[in-house]
Amino acid sequence: MTGKKAWKMAVALAFMAIAIPFGFAGGKKDGDKPAAKAKITSIHFMSPALDDANSKAYAATMAAYRASHSDVTVSDEFIQHDNYEMKLKTMVASKELPDVYYAKPDLFGVLRENDLIMPIDDILKSDPAFFNLYKKGAFTDFTQNGKVWAFPFQLQSNQVVYYNKDILKKAGYDKFPATMD
Repeated sequence: MTGKKAWKMAVALAFMAIAIPFGFAGGKKDGDKPAAKAKITSIHFMSPALDDANSKAYAATMAAYRASHSDVTVSDEFIQHDNYEMKLKTMVASKELPDVYYAKPDLFGVLRENDLIMPIDDILKSDPAFFNLYKKGAFTDFTQNGKVWAFPFQLQSNQVVYYNKDILKKAGYDKFPATMD
């Protein structure tokens, strides 16, 4: 599965994590009143107007989700990237969060301590093939007390190290160290 396909699945699973507790997947018995349409709220910084890969993937995933889940209303709000984090922190402080949102790992502790997120272990266990697409350690930032609490959004290593070969050699290294140890 490609990275783009895995990302689409992560978004869909994130929505399922919220939607399943609402019971929209269940059937109706004879004589039951029609079930109320489930509602999911979402905030994100993926603009349908943007031409980047993440926004395109988000739009395609949401279109497919909406088409296959007519019993669910998804209300998503686009917020400019630069304003997103401030809005999310304000929502956390007021404990008025949407059902689905993106958060940086540094906000994880606050979310957990205030019971503002729920574990996703059951979702991950329901599809081991999907879970195994992630590299070992991908969920480490979102694991606490043996439970996984969030999906990683982007997994990319963009660290760059500049070094002076002469100083490194004087420190006793013939080549750049392979590990941080």
